[in-house]
Amino acid sequence: RALGGVTSGASSESNETWSNRNWFALRNTTSWLLALLWSLYFRNYSCGCVVATSLIFSQTSGSSFEVNINRLLGICMGLAVGNIPALLIFSSTDPAADLTSVNYLLRVFMYFVVMFTTWTLAIFGYLATDSKYFRACLMWAALSGTEIFRHLP
Repeated sequence: RALGGVTSGASSESNETWSNRNWFALRNTTSWLLALLWSLYFRNYSCGCVVATSLIFSQTSGSSFEVNINRLLGICMGLAVGNIPALLIFSSTDPAADLTSVNYLLRVFMYFVVMFTTWTLAIFGYLATDSKYFRACLMWAALSGTEIFRHLP
C-alpha cells in the first residue's frame, strides 16, 4: 500500500513538498535557461539578465535570494565604508603635506584608528551569535579592508 497510494497525512505532506520542489526546480531552470539564451543571442553576451533572474527567484528563507542580497549589501558597505576614511582624513590638497610633517603623520595615525574601528565593527557583525547579516558583514570586512589599504601612501 505504501507504493500504490497515500495512506497517512504525513506522507501526503511529503508528497506535496516533493511535487512543489520539482515544479520550483523546473520553473527556476527554465527561467535561467531563457535568461541565458536572451543574454547570448539578443544582449550581445551580457550577463545582467541571468544575474537579475538568479536574484528574483528563490525567495524562501535561507535560499540563495537572501544570501545574494546579503552579499550585495556587504559589497556596497565595503566599498562605501572603505573609501570614507580616505575622503575624510586625506582630503587635504596641501602640497606642503609630506610624509615628515606632524600634521600628515597625525592624519595617518587617525586613518589607522578609523580603519581598525570599521573593520572591528564588520567582524563583530560576522561573529555575533545568530546574526542575520553575517555574510554581509564578512563581505563588508573583506572589501573595506582592501579599499582602506588602497589609499595608504
